[in-house]
Amino acid sequence: MKTSQVIKTLGKSDLKNIMRDDYISYLVFMLLGLGLLLRWGLPAALDALGSYFAADLSSYYSAIAVCSVLLLLPIISGAIAGFLHLDQKDNKIMSVLLVTPVAPGQYMLYNLMLPFFGSLLGTWLALLLAGMADLGLLSLFGLSLSAAPLAQLLAFAVACFAENKIQGFALMKGTIALWIAPIAAFYILPPWQYLLGIVPLYWPCRLYQVITEGKPILPTLLAGWLYCGILLYLLLRLFDRKVYQAD
Repeated sequence: MKTSQVIKTLGKSDLKNIMRDDYISYLVFMLLGLGLLLRWGLPAALDALGSYFAADLSSYYSAIAVCSVLLLLPIISGAIAGFLHLDQKDNKIMSVLLVTPVAPGQYMLYNLMLPFFGSLLGTWLALLLAGMADLGLLSLFGLSLSAAPLAQLLAFAVACFAENKIQGFALMKGTIALWIAPIAAFYILPPWQYLLGIVPLYWPCRLYQVITEGKPILPTLLAGWLYCGILLYLLLRLFDRKVYQAD
């Protein structure tokens, strides 16, 4: 079967699951609403805090908005893709695929493309909606491109380690503990800062720092992609052994 037909068939099935599943629908709503929430809600929150502490916090808006999008959007996109896989697992889709012309590589490619492009498009749009157009469309695309592999990592982490959506949500919420690395990066200077790079979430936020400093973005973008690529390769090996071959 052609890869385009596989994507079309699985895409229709996943769209039905999204529409009828409250958990996943809630995540899609978050995915679409985050940019607007930051644009209208964050300035009000900063004004309120600024009044309370008698300080002007408006200068922190860009950093908070951009890093919020870069940390949340890929996680949400990855969680949606991971939960859809759990639905496929519950419906014994893998057992059905074994007796169809769908090759394992085609199924793997679909599961890679869904969170990647969902995160890429969602992050880019959320950054625009949050009012970050001043950074430049190319810079926003670079930030979105840097964050997209995070969605793939979480999607396959959910597929490999979660048995149900409750465990998937726990895994998703557990990533919040990893936010300490990108946040700490704003207070630690290189080269010590790069020790935080062991946490994948560090790299998109580091790229934002590079952009604001006016430095070339390509080395940081490639470093983050390379590291995430290594982690993703390991997860794919585990996915193939634990999920596909198990069926």
